[in-house]
Amino acid sequence: MTIAINQNEEELEQCLFDALMELMRTMPLDKLTVNDILKQAHVSRSSFYRRYQNKYDLVNKSYQKILDKTLFTFLDGCGWHDSVKALYQIFEENLFFFQNALRSHDPNSLRHYIFEISLNLYTETLKRNGEDVADWHTMAMLRVHIYGNLELMCEWVEKGMDRSIDEMIQLSCDTLPQRFKAYFND
Repeated sequence: MTIAINQNEEELEQCLFDALMELMRTMPLDKLTVNDILKQAHVSRSSFYRRYQNKYDLVNKSYQKILDKTLFTFLDGCGWHDSVKALYQIFEENLFFFQNALRSHDPNSLRHYIFEISLNLYTETLKRNGEDVADWHTMAMLRVHIYGNLELMCEWVEKGMDRSIDEMIQLSCDTLPQRFKAYFND
């Protein structure tokens, strides 16, 4: 796909992401270069760098859009289970992409981005429910839960999602500290 002069931002972003997805079918994310993406997408370097800092930023911002349509619906009143399930269904539909992206341990990687985004989501939920998020113990419990679940989720995705989505969501709920469970009920 060649980028037309009058192509809008959303189309350009989608073109870049499509190029990234196509390249990741045959090459690990950590081995890809921005030049590879630009060549595949037929996009100029300046168009890329006006929007993204690097290839990981492209992945993370694309993931952010997925979150807005899935997991973050929880903040608008959708049930926790349904929000997480919608996200995991996107993982299932794009398994090769997420397997590849989650293998990276780069400091800018999706894996690290998911941890930060999850920490923010859980913290916001706790704040909304009157929890003291300045309390070290509260935040330590939260970080342990998120980190543990993130590692299990990455392992699950890398193994081809060998357990059901509902089973993984239940495991996450089962390992949530008891005092937080009421905030993440459906």
